[in-house]
Amino acid sequence: MKKLIVFLCVSLFALGVVAQEKFVVPTPTDLEKYQSSAWQWNGAYIILISYAKSLGKSAEDAGSSVGDIVKLTWNKEAGYDGFVKSMLYIWVTFAPQGVVEIKEQTDKKIIFNVKNFYSPLEGALADYNVTYEDYLKFLNNYVLQIAEYIGLKYSQKNAEEGLIVTIEKK
Repeated sequence: MKKLIVFLCVSLFALGVVAQEKFVVPTPTDLEKYQSSAWQWNGAYIILISYAKSLGKSAEDAGSSVGDIVKLTWNKEAGYDGFVKSMLYIWVTFAPQGVVEIKEQTDKKIIFNVKNFYSPLEGALADYNVTYEDYLKFLNNYVLQIAEYIGLKYSQKNAEEGLIVTIEKK
């Protein structure tokens, strides 16, 4: 009888363990984590633009509004050097399958090119009634608010060779 009770208990425990194995905690590689994070980050901005447009606002207005909020989190004292380093890091992160190349740099100005800026982005845009141009305008105005807060000039231009970003001291 004891063996039967022990057998039943072990069987019930084994069934519980097997039933729990339906789901497991994923173990993505660092690259997979990075790509997923980049997608989430870009996706959040697409949703912001889409929501702003549903309220009758432009992508530029949405970018300026978000930039006005975020600029206060930036270290103004880091100045030009800190801003440039952060922008290079952010643009590299934003383009997981792309490349960021510095084209020109001085103590007062840097121009860099972002090639293959996050290609999966294009497929998601249409689903949210957001154009690539809307997205770039959002990003431009978003970063422009931060740059102006720090006392810098910022511009970006979409060109055949990629997105050309210019940052300079005023």
